[in-house]
Amino acid sequence: MIKRQIIVDNLNIQFYQSDCIGKEKLVILLHGWNSRAKHLKIIFQEMDNFIALDLPGFGESDLPPVVWGVAEYANFLRRFLEKLEIEKPILAGHSFGGSVILKYLANGGRAEKIILVSPSGIRKRGMKIWFYKIVAKIAKSILSLPGASFFRDKIRIKAYKMIDSEDYIEAGALTESYKKIIREDLSEDMKKIQIKTILIWGEKDVATPLAQGELMQKFIKNSKLYIIKTAGHFSFVDQPEEFKKIFLREINAD
Repeated sequence: MIKRQIIVDNLNIQFYQSDCIGKEKLVILLHGWNSRAKHLKIIFQEMDNFIALDLPGFGESDLPPVVWGVAEYANFLRRFLEKLEIEKPILAGHSFGGSVILKYLANGGRAEKIILVSPSGIRKRGMKIWFYKIVAKIAKSILSLPGASFFRDKIRIKAYKMIDSEDYIEAGALTESYKKIIREDLSEDMKKIQIKTILIWGEKDVATPLAQGELMQKFIKNSKLYIIKTAGHFSFVDQPEEFKKIFLREINAD
């Protein structure tokens, strides 16, 4: 495995690649939110033709210069592939990485096939936004009370856990990007995808529940859904052997 860096649109991007890169069945791996390329090592250590990159703002890659949404990350993916002269790879993404791939393809990007592991992108917009506003108002009211400053951080953490996940708390410099991304529903983008799509889902996933995978399978015409029993959002960690059996078989399938 080789660790490399490349400049894309004035951003220093780190990525890992196999010792040799071939044009046939080259797999590009995208990690999830609050993650980085090396967290996918359990997957790419089994492969001999891959690139796994740190998306902008994660791992050792530079932060985006402004607030980015899914579309901006998808545009970055396009330019990254162009810079390396990669025309039609197999794209594989976990969670947020999967949503970037979906947007990239919906906007005219090319790939041989895609493998999405518990991808995000289906949002319960109405209820979630309403609940977000209610919790935010309650938290603000509590924080305005005398003496509440002492408990401010604990109160915020409780509120953020109620409305989404700890990702919000830990987003740091990407907080505004995170808030923008979780408001974006990609259901219509999914309906535009025509190429072979493999969906891999953990049966016990609570971050992106299995019901979203079943709905996504209906939206994407040429798709197949694998369900890994007893696994959660990180099915490649929870059930690595079952995951690798599915993943590697689908990479090599026509």
